[in-house]
Amino acid sequence: MNEPKDITSSVKPSVRSNSIENLYNGIMTISILNEKPIYREAHVAYVMNCQNGDGGFRGTPELVISTLGITYYVHSITKKLNTI
Repeated sequence: MNEPKDITSSVKPSVRSNSIENLYNGIMTISILNEKPIYREAHVAYVMNCQNGDGGFRGTPELVISTLGITYYVHSITKKLNTI
């Protein structure tokens, strides 16, 4: 029998195509599956790159305005990354 291929070990996140929403969905999914993120440091660096001077967060590094929803996602992401 063929063993299932672990695609997570060969896929490196691309910060150009990601958004905080996508990262939130991915982190929550792997948390439900009791898995650990492979690129934890890259995720944290991406999140910190989305922080604005007002303390809030924007959806991507290219956006300008902080939103409460994105800031909530970031809080949830960082909490999960520190606990899984």
